[in-house]
Amino acid sequence: MCSFYFIQMDEVSVEIENVKAIVARHFPVYEARVGPQVISFLCEVDPKTLHSAFDAMRVEMLEAGYIPLLRQEAGEFIIHVQRKPAARFRGTQVNVALLVITIATTIFAGMMHWSSYDSIGLFTADAILYGTLFFAFPLLLILGTHEMGHYLMARKHKVAASLPFFIPSIPPLGTFGAVISMREPIPDKRALLDIGLAGPLAGLAVTIPLAILGLWLTDMGAKTVSVAEQGGAILISFPLLYEVLGLFFPIESGVLLHPLAFASWVGFFVTALNLLPAGQFDGGHIARALLGEKARYVSYVVVAILFMFSFYYVGWAIIAILLFFIGLRHPPPLNDYTPLDLKRKLVGGFTVVVFFMTFVLVPMQEIPSEYDFEFRDFVDQTQEIVRVDVNMSELSCNAVPTGTNCTYEFIMNNTGNKHLDLTLNATVAWSGMMAWIALPDFPEIAVNSTISFTLNATTNTTVSLILFFPSSPVPHGNYRTEVTGTTEGAFVQIEKPLTIWVDTDA
Repeated sequence: MCSFYFIQMDEVSVEIENVKAIVARHFPVYEARVGPQVISFLCEVDPKTLHSAFDAMRVEMLEAGYIPLLRQEAGEFIIHVQRKPAARFRGTQVNVALLVITIATTIFAGMMHWSSYDSIGLFTADAILYGTLFFAFPLLLILGTHEMGHYLMARKHKVAASLPFFIPSIPPLGTFGAVISMREPIPDKRALLDIGLAGPLAGLAVTIPLAILGLWLTDMGAKTVSVAEQGGAILISFPLLYEVLGLFFPIESGVLLHPLAFASWVGFFVTALNLLPAGQFDGGHIARALLGEKARYVSYVVVAILFMFSFYYVGWAIIAILLFFIGLRHPPPLNDYTPLDLKRKLVGGFTVVVFFMTFVLVPMQEIPSEYDFEFRDFVDQTQEIVRVDVNMSELSCNAVPTGTNCTYEFIMNNTGNKHLDLTLNATVAWSGMMAWIALPDFPEIAVNSTISFTLNATTNTTVSLILFFPSSPVPHGNYRTEVTGTTEGAFVQIEKPLTIWVDTDA
């Protein structure tokens, strides 16, 4: 047992000396402290060479299986060294599998957008082709470029990172975006800033030209959507940057957005979302690099603001909760003392401008579907005649000959923003009289006492109520005839009556 103990102690001593030798090649060491998991070296640090010396030491340490951490305690610089955790690298199989699935889900989302945009079938060849070309491909290009910006910048700073993991989802987007996994700690504030801003700026560089093309295609297609048919549609809000582009490539209001323009809009939204200066988001990396430990206070304020914004758009509450569980306090880089140069500070400030130019308070909202109709008087179209106790309509049939009829015309008006499948049913109080309904605007519909038809949003049609009198003499008096309109929409049945009094007493 004793010999084993001395062998182990000898190995530890050798390890300490090896680590000390690496540190000493880059920093003068004047004291070493050995702990259970960490070896600490008190060093002299030259601020002018700190960045290059620490980065060179970090690379050498990583190759030897160690991670260095520079801290300042009681006015002294200390380099803490610990063993690098065992690598648990996965192959690219998961990346490829998720990419294939996400391609399929975004293509399906693109098919839905194109079939709606071009009013064609969902599973047609055009929907598949153009949905892929104008939505799935540009969206994945934006997201992929964003993540590859992070990946390539991490490689530039010699920080191990995974390839992007795409996350599939259901329409309307078909994806929740993509992420990369940082497999080594960030070395310093410069690398933290560079890696954090590389993704949003790379994605934005692709999004802007695609947005310009999307605006141009939207204007070329000019598929107008009337206010009458907007019920259930998704209304999106343009960020300021999109509005600026729209000054050079204007489109009319109330038109269908081309799928490519929508994919670009998603690119702007993703940029703003990632630039939120909180937690582990890209904006959180940038804020930590610019503000140091004070960045955590910015995270607290951002989460509080997002909860307040959730009164306008509930999605912000979801983002705030996600940030809270991920963690609002950003871990420091290995070297938290190398200052940022002026160029990086300016670029970091530019990302703040980009955030405000791509952020919108209410990104999207559904226009509520409204199902409603009314009866209107044919003479005075401003007078609604639904309720008999308020507006009584009288049809005077003076000296009604036997075997003839009287006709009363009124207007059926769709006051909602969705088409209605309406059914009109006419009933009479006197069994000797018959009521029939005719629709002059729908000559193909047979005259009957019960008629079903479709009325488009905010449009109206003329309805003729024809009262047939029997061959026998018609008794004098008032006879009630009721036309009941019924429609079903949004799981609610709407039924309204129109009561007409037939006066045969004149």
